[in-house]
Amino acid sequence: MQVRGGVAVTRGTVAAAQIDGTVLGLDADTGAIRWRSELGAGLVPGAAAIFAPPAADAGDILIGNQRRLAAISAAEGGMVWSVDPVPEGRDSQALSAVAISDGAAFGVFNRVLGGLGAWDRATGGLLWRYEGALTTAINATSIVAGALVYVVNGVDEVFALDTATGILRWSLKLDPAGFEWGNATVGAPAIGRFVLVVPTLYRDLVALDATTGFELWRYAGTSSQVRPTHYRGAREAGFEASPVITGDIVWAADTAGQLTALDLHTGQRLWRTRLGAPVLGGLAVSDDWLVVASYDGSVRAFVAAPHEPLAVEPGTCDAGIASGGCCEAGRGASPLGSLALALVAFLAAARRRRA
Repeated sequence: MQVRGGVAVTRGTVAAAQIDGTVLGLDADTGAIRWRSELGAGLVPGAAAIFAPPAADAGDILIGNQRRLAAISAAEGGMVWSVDPVPEGRDSQALSAVAISDGAAFGVFNRVLGGLGAWDRATGGLLWRYEGALTTAINATSIVAGALVYVVNGVDEVFALDTATGILRWSLKLDPAGFEWGNATVGAPAIGRFVLVVPTLYRDLVALDATTGFELWRYAGTSSQVRPTHYRGAREAGFEASPVITGDIVWAADTAGQLTALDLHTGQRLWRTRLGAPVLGGLAVSDDWLVVASYDGSVRAFVAAPHEPLAVEPGTCDAGIASGGCCEAGRGASPLGSLALALVAFLAAARRRRA
């Protein structure tokens, strides 16, 4: 059975949700199935389906479809609590995961009905629900920082709600051409140092003041060969992958496969490289490593070279980009080329040692 979302890992258990609503708990060391929870049991397929990844919190897995939102013990698979988030829900599944902060769980489970809900993390009791035009076509996972929960929708709108009450604090439309079911956003925003960075499929990565919603800067992606949206998406530039923030740097990869580092406060480009394949999934940071997965099935890890300057402008590549993202024929290689070669050599040596 297919798994459409990512996984969550906590306390030795890897949790994954199948598209039919079955949640599996796997042993992180062996991959053996420890438990399964049938959240889709007794539901029509559209209501049972889960496209979102699970979320881990305090030893529990939080995951849901349109009719069952549950907290499940990661160790044993027992149901801590279960509620019905969208009683009328049958189709229009959302892709967003549950966001958890300060004793509350925030989630969207239908792109038409139910809006954004907040549930008590310990009991599953409904705290508040926000519904309206702004909650149309939400696919991206909401994020919580301080007393606000930030949400983006398919109309290319961003809004902030009070986490305690659900009251709207501010909203902003990023693109006047946005429309219902425009699928303008899929990747979750990132927040750091009071700056909210929103990836959109309508060309731009947009930075906003997280307190007021005031726009700080935009950075345009490069034209892509893939079409991540519908008919509007032909050769459209944009960002489907969630960006990450480390200190004062934003890392973002567009649908053409260009990985870029930007100044968080000004949007000035600090560095970039072409990966040679589109990037449609989120980036990840572990210690000093930046990990990026691309559409061709490659996973790349980047780490700053000891003597590499902070801002690197890649050289041109007259011979074109090879499938691994490096310049062919040894011409016009960027300063990152030596880093990439070192990484390849390291991985090859590691494989030989394992063999």
